[in-house]
Amino acid sequence: MKEYKWSVGLRHKATKTRLSIYVWAPTNDEATHKLCGVLIGPECEYEWTGTGPVYENNQTVERDITPHQSLKEDAYMKTPVSAIAPGKVISYHGEPCIVLEHRKDGTLLMDTEWVKRSFGSSNNFAASPLRSHLNGVYLDSITQGHPDEVITRTVDLTALNGSKEYGTVECKVAPLTLDELREYHGILPNPNDEEAFEWSVTPWSTPCVDDDPSWVLGLNSDGSLSLNNCSRTYGSRPAFLIPSDFAVEDDSNPLEKYSTNELVAEVNRRMNT
Repeated sequence: MKEYKWSVGLRHKATKTRLSIYVWAPTNDEATHKLCGVLIGPECEYEWTGTGPVYENNQTVERDITPHQSLKEDAYMKTPVSAIAPGKVISYHGEPCIVLEHRKDGTLLMDTEWVKRSFGSSNNFAASPLRSHLNGVYLDSITQGHPDEVITRTVDLTALNGSKEYGTVECKVAPLTLDELREYHGILPNPNDEEAFEWSVTPWSTPCVDDDPSWVLGLNSDGSLSLNNCSRTYGSRPAFLIPSDFAVEDDSNPLEKYSTNELVAEVNRRMNT
């Protein structure tokens, strides 16, 4: 894999001072993009004036780079998930996820995208096709084939009426419980109007109480709770636990605490090592 050295031209919005930053990247656009949100952008102090290749002896300056090196350099623009405040949206393998809570054993995320399926033939999540799908096909997809990134956690299947017939289940991915829906109420967006209802893992009741294995609690688009039959098809926004030191892309700007001069110096240092 080859990368080329690019000169990215910048102009300070207030003073009109010009400077050039040298960036290694495969293409012109990728070189420019590396500075977007850091030095270039509506909330940044500089505006972009152009990007062009760097020449030496009438030839473009290039280097060979391994995929491992490329991933390492990309990580410079990422942030440990433990540094992200609950309620913020981050990118996990390109998938937008909400940070719900920092726990002792990791950070709990929730996918903002819908997984639309029926719950199953009963309201026991431990034995449901929904659990099988989330911890199989879905897990492999969202981790891009690295399911060990996600930490196994214990999910409480206590029913609304307090029945503990279903106990708990160990899994990597699951919708939220009723208690978690209440706990994260202040940061959890409601389901969109189209879907109207979102599965939780909490059953309405269990067979040992009233011979009822059919109903599951969930969240409505107006933020209220209701129940639906487990055989029906609705969406869920799965939650999963990742290590707190896992590096993710933050939609906010974590570099705001640094001065422009410090950013310019650091970008130059990293792009030329």
